[in-house]
Amino acid sequence: IRKDGSVIVANVSGATMKQWAQIMIQLGAQQAMNLDGGASSGLWYKGRTVTAPGRELSNALLFGEHLKW
Repeated sequence: IRKDGSVIVANVSGATMKQWAQIMIQLGAQQAMNLDGGASSGLWYKGRTVTAPGRELSNALLFGEHLKW
């Protein structure tokens, strides 16, 4: 989360926790949380896959204005 309250969502393949911390700092994060990694992570944005997960996922974290489930 940035100082202005905006939320950063990022996915980086093969990063260590120390590298993740540096990435979050560079992106302007004041607070950060690592949810998962490896084959469990993927990123889909505006109708396209940015990073494909390495396996089927049983859950997801969604952000949007017009979500329907």
